[in-house]
Amino acid sequence: MRRESAVGQKMPDDDFLNGVDEVAEDDTFKGFPEESIEPLRGLLFLGKLSKNVMYAGHDFLIETLTEGQLIRVGQLISEYRGTFSEVEARKAFTVAACCKAVDGYAVATAYASGAD
Repeated sequence: MRRESAVGQKMPDDDFLNGVDEVAEDDTFKGFPEESIEPLRGLLFLGKLSKNVMYAGHDFLIETLTEGQLIRVGQLISEYRGTFSEVEARKAFTVAACCKAVDGYAVATAYASGAD
């Protein structure tokens, strides 16, 4: 049962708060790639998620970042470190790195010479 908070936000339901004792066999999480169920090696894939999101009439493909991509974001914001713009720079570079495609066009090639 969902409840409303004092500010109108949805509160977690009772199953979430108390834990669910039984999970149906076919009630599996479909977000992780199939490789994630492999013994031991599958742990490498648990953080890898991607999703298409519709916003303002456009289809965005977003993915979680690898450690290397997170390190690159840190390098890109180095010139903003210690300034009032540091947080905004981190958000902008992180969102840009997560966005892989817009309307079916890969972002990495969207600004290539001759791309429409």
